[in-house]
Amino acid sequence: MTVVSEILAELQARGIRFELRPHGGVRLVPSHLIDPPLLDRIRAHKAELLARLHAEQREAGIERLARADGWTPLPSTDAPAYSIISTCQGYGVALRIDQNGDLVVGKDGAQADEPTLPWRSLLNAIEAHLDDVSALVEAGWTLKGQFPKQNVA
Repeated sequence: MTVVSEILAELQARGIRFELRPHGGVRLVPSHLIDPPLLDRIRAHKAELLARLHAEQREAGIERLARADGWTPLPSTDAPAYSIISTCQGYGVALRIDQNGDLVVGKDGAQADEPTLPWRSLLNAIEAHLDDVSALVEAGWTLKGQFPKQNVA
């Protein structure tokens, strides 16, 4: 865990909000919960804290705009869902979203009524990361170094 992550976790644990001000400063609310050692750590790492918060705001803004356009952002590139999709493709396990919006897992090329179940560990991994895997499948992720095609109106 980085120092910035530790500071933010401590602020959250104490119930302190770390807010960016419009002019570029920061505001800590409620300030009476901050002791001098914590304040010193915040001051020592203020630039890193600000950079992290600005990045989080940009990412939240991008997601908000994407959802307004009807597009769901893909999971971050370090999400386990990418490995799961790659493993499925490598072993011929097909993933698709059915008309009800459910993720269907089966053997590639199997008929709709043919019972085909991949190994339990893969199903556990898919279940643990279901939202991310579903988002990639729905977006048509192919793992060929290309972004899935977006619906163009």
